[in-house]
Amino acid sequence: MYDDDIFKRLWQSILLVVGLFIFNYLMIVGTQNRPTAYALAIVQITVNPSVAGANI
Repeated sequence: MYDDDIFKRLWQSILLVVGLFIFNYLMIVGTQNRPTAYALAIVQITVNPSVAGANI
């Protein structure tokens, strides 16, 4: 249980870092494309409501 909890936290942190990197890259690319920016916002709200709530 203890090892599984550590693995879960590590996996979440890895996903968070990778997700933020991809999200920031797509935001830079998507700034010229309005529908892309909207789609990314929807994805962000779906994946991480706390981050989306902080940005609103």
